[in-house]
Amino acid sequence: RNLTVQFVANTNNIQGTGFSAVYENVAVSDDSSTCTTSGTHLLTDFEGQFGCDGYGNNVAISWQIHVEQGNVIILDWDDFFTETGSDWITVYDGPDDTYNGLGAWSGVFRPPTITSNSNYLYITFQSDGSVTRSGFSASYTSYFTGSDSGDCYESQSLVLTEDSGNFGCSGYGNNVFVSWSISTPAGTVVDLQFTSFATEYNYDIVTIYDGSGDWAHQLGTYS
Repeated sequence: RNLTVQFVANTNNIQGTGFSAVYENVAVSDDSSTCTTSGTHLLTDFEGQFGCDGYGNNVAISWQIHVEQGNVIILDWDDFFTETGSDWITVYDGPDDTYNGLGAWSGVFRPPTITSNSNYLYITFQSDGSVTRSGFSASYTSYFTGSDSGDCYESQSLVLTEDSGNFGCSGYGNNVFVSWSISTPAGTVVDLQFTSFATEYNYDIVTIYDGSGDWAHQLGTYS
């Protein structure tokens, strides 16, 4: 549940535009529901799970995912088994089914990862009147796509303890050393994604460690 990110720039007066990253803690849990009757659901958390742990005949169920403005939604499928050609899941790129459809799926193969173009996704499930299967489970998270990162013109060490947030260098100077130590609650892991990245190749380097300091296992270096 700890992650450390360090950025080191050299002294040769060549800089990129910097980088921006977002993080969140991810609880390891499953919140699938039984879909025996039709219904609608509104999901407004930064991340979450939903699905049908079994389902009935002739049910129509929808989930609207609505996160904060400036974020996009990443939707992944954990399990998937519906009656092929009859029990369909459809995903729309907006708050309801009048928006652009991103795809419709049935059967045993999990759909691809889906990324929204806004802070909304709308998912529907429709079963027919005969055969049912085990259902599906899905999880989503959202990422900030703006540029709230601070600048990195001076060396500093920062500690991030919120459940989710964003950080980075919106511009940086020569010969700086900046670190961010991310600490989230017990029972969670840290999910980190870079939303932009431009540093001097091989010289201005971002390093990620799997722990609370640079003594921890190194996960990767990037430039």
